[in-house]
Amino acid sequence: MYLVYALSLAFTLSVFLSVFSLYYLFNRSLDINFVPKVKKEESVNLANLQGKLKEIFNYSVQEVKTSKPSVSSAVSPPSFKVKGIIISERIRGVILEEGSKDVFLSEGQSFKGYKLAKVENDRVIFEKNGVEFPLEFKVTKGEKSLTQVNPTLSSLPSEIVVSRREILELTKDPAKMFTQIRLVPYIKNGKTEGFIFEWVKPGSLFYKLGLRRGDILVSINNTTIRSGEDAFRILQMIRNEPNLKVELIRRGKREEINVRIE
Repeated sequence: MYLVYALSLAFTLSVFLSVFSLYYLFNRSLDINFVPKVKKEESVNLANLQGKLKEIFNYSVQEVKTSKPSVSSAVSPPSFKVKGIIISERIRGVILEEGSKDVFLSEGQSFKGYKLAKVENDRVIFEKNGVEFPLEFKVTKGEKSLTQVNPTLSSLPSEIVVSRREILELTKDPAKMFTQIRLVPYIKNGKTEGFIFEWVKPGSLFYKLGLRRGDILVSINNTTIRSGEDAFRILQMIRNEPNLKVELIRRGKREEINVRIE
């Protein structure tokens, strides 16, 4: 009987000691100060971000340079000069002087990068890279004494013979005419009385007709020439003419050239 009581007492003490030990250990654990490890915060900027991205994704970051739009240099005005303006129903053009040569341009054509945009009575407008360049054509008014223009002119022959083929070629392409001659209006008392031959190409049809520098062309077959339109109308008329009577002023005197077309 005593043995049973002894065993019961021993079991009770062991349980008590176990519970007491657990309680003691639990209280000790609560006394430990737990401080979580906090990583030092780093400031975030573009350089750090690029470095992190490079480490993670293994790529290189390149600086993109934005180029400023280049300002195109100013377009300089054309160097050539206007020697004459041609306006008619069929053609609108200009005669240019470039150095020692003359160039004829029709409206819409280009020369040295400059486009002939518009032809007016007293000026022309060229265009390049969106910039317009108006060039004026000035005619010296008043009567001109031509006695000193070409004092070595020979007397006119009684008759000149030219090929009809040359006449047809010239009238077929009126622009070709202005590669052989240079004309400026002859103005008297404020009115155009004809056209002055400032230049005649040697060997050309006009040269063969006996026309020379300084001559003033007044009429052909009694049809006066007072405008560019008159000149082109006469060019078409002479295609079928067997003979021409050219009236001009030479050294202040009226002269006639008789031309037979064969």
